[in-house]
Amino acid sequence: MFNKKAFTLIEIILVVGITAALAGFLFVFSYGIKVQKDLDASINSVAAVVRDAQQKSITQEDMKKWGIHLEKSSIQIYNIFKDSYLTTNVFASYSLPPTLEFDNSDWGGISKEIVFTQVDGLPVSGQDVIIIRILDDSSTAKQITISSNGTISY
Repeated sequence: MFNKKAFTLIEIILVVGITAALAGFLFVFSYGIKVQKDLDASINSVAAVVRDAQQKSITQEDMKKWGIHLEKSSIQIYNIFKDSYLTTNVFASYSLPPTLEFDNSDWGGISKEIVFTQVDGLPVSGQDVIIIRILDDSSTAKQITISSNGTISY
């Protein structure tokens, strides 16, 4: 009889199967972490743009009031603008990662504008909320609150 030391086909298939299962689990787990990090980074980014628009209104940059325009379309975009939202008045344009979306359930349409008054930087429409969530997952969302006294929190 042969007395060779080698792996059997069953052992090799078993090891390959376990490795594939672990790799699949790791991929799914890491994707969830990436999406959560995208959400955290986007909240910080949008809040910074809101603060920038508010600061530009307070300092009366270009002698105008400033605001942000949020739009939920095929690409989730947000713009900082001066005076009123027209494409010619857009100062800067940004977009959310494709895994995230704005929650527009209280917008009354696909877009929303938040404008700040000059000098004091108060939101013209009073308190406002911006909600960003993971695409098609309303249970995982974060929000930015702009209070009527101009405080921005998230």
